[in-house]
Amino acid sequence: MRFEFTRQDYLLKLRVAGLKAEKWCMNIKQLNNNQIDKKRWDERIGGSSFPSIYALSWYLDVVSPNWQALVTEEYQHIFPLTVKQKLKTVKYIGIPNFCQQLGLFSNSKIDLKVLNSFLSSIPSRYVRKEIHLNHSNPDIKGLKQKDNFILSPLVITNFSANYSVQTKRNLKKAKSNQLTIIEGVEAEGLIHLFKESKGKAIEKVDYSVLNQLCVVCASKSILHTFGVYHEKELVSGALFFEYNQRWYMVLLASSEKGKDLLASTFLIDAVLEKTRLQGITLDFEGSNIPSLARFYKGFGGINEGYQLYSKRII
Repeated sequence: MRFEFTRQDYLLKLRVAGLKAEKWCMNIKQLNNNQIDKKRWDERIGGSSFPSIYALSWYLDVVSPNWQALVTEEYQHIFPLTVKQKLKTVKYIGIPNFCQQLGLFSNSKIDLKVLNSFLSSIPSRYVRKEIHLNHSNPDIKGLKQKDNFILSPLVITNFSANYSVQTKRNLKKAKSNQLTIIEGVEAEGLIHLFKESKGKAIEKVDYSVLNQLCVVCASKSILHTFGVYHEKELVSGALFFEYNQRWYMVLLASSEKGKDLLASTFLIDAVLEKTRLQGITLDFEGSNIPSLARFYKGFGGINEGYQLYSKRII
């Protein structure tokens, strides 16, 4: 029996060989948690094109204690793997709470071929792979787009001029409601407020992780908390983690009374007033929810989007 070797077969063989060669040249290695040089890792994150608190080793140790990594020589490219386990034997890559964007990090511009090489290097034993790629990763056709609104230092310097008409109107009303704001309030009280309001509609959130993050960030002096009060009652509050001149709004909560008093608008305006001359980027950590997106855009927020990579074997 004679087999014909077609042009398509030849091109496919070349493509497979090229991918294998590319992986070999890059020498992508998988490291278990205890094999990772975490000092070098954090240095690479800090010097990357998208330095993010989510990818720092101490942050990952809290949100995903069993995390692993894919790395190239000298950690020029690094890719955290947030490994989870269920039913004692089934392992998968999942998205941790309070960890918005991970993916591939490098101090140079990331090429789509390099990103695909890392994604294809994730071991097949993980039956499910869900990863929020970061904003510096090139877009992959077909992946779900996610929204994240930020305010850059340039915008913050003249922040109120960028407010929408509705935001200006709401702020004027809020300032007439006899609200006061206090910085440095206890994080536990803000987390409790969130759980009792917005948190009731959110499933599978491990608030012990957030409490632990707050403890670690407080020890590093990068935790910022604000509470809004009306007649001594806490009606709104926010938690921010700081890294590399960026404030991440990890939590924003308001009671029903706080919503009526427009306390969140009052709070964000006060935070912008505090940070506007410090060269700080304010990261709202979302959102794909239309009402929240309008709220963030109302302050002049711009969308710094990212993508969800998802692949299931079973």
